[in-house]
Amino acid sequence: MYVIEKLRQFIDNLDEQTFYKYLLGVIAIITVIVVMLCFRYYSKVDTAIKKIENINELRDDLQRTLSKYQRVAKQRAQVDIMLTESASFKIENYFNKLLEQLHLSIAEKKIGFEHSQIDQSEYRERILKAKLTNMNMKETCELIDAIEKNTRVFIKELELLKSKKQPNMLDVNLTIATLEHKSVIIE
Repeated sequence: MYVIEKLRQFIDNLDEQTFYKYLLGVIAIITVIVVMLCFRYYSKVDTAIKKIENINELRDDLQRTLSKYQRVAKQRAQVDIMLTESASFKIENYFNKLLEQLHLSIAEKKIGFEHSQIDQSEYRERILKAKLTNMNMKETCELIDAIEKNTRVFIKELELLKSKKQPNMLDVNLTIATLEHKSVIIE
């Protein structure tokens, strides 16, 4: 109470021009303080918003990664079931039977095979490269369609070349593959 009374006496003793100078100074100081507080507040809010956006982006990335992992785990389980059900599957035998079913004679088509394999962590990829000559478009499409229908085999590479020996015919370089468990003994 004493301080307020002293302040009131000080203000009463001021002339009008000095009073307005002090009043202007006090208003300027209060304005600067308010502006600084507002700046600090909005700066902190902006920083918090940026952190929240960053966390949301990381959360979205994590959700995408988890869903991808679950999808891969599901596919891996399906592949394991498929490989277990047909453990004796040989890609060479499959391809020869397929050619017989499609009436593509090995002698007529001058078929050549190359075998290879790629070892991965749990699986072994068995690869068969076939070179077929003098194929027409219908035979080629039927062959590709039949391979695509078998879930155990997939096409890795397909090259269609115009035959140099016969007009309106194709030379087909086809690479197909299948997966096996690494524990399967290869003959």
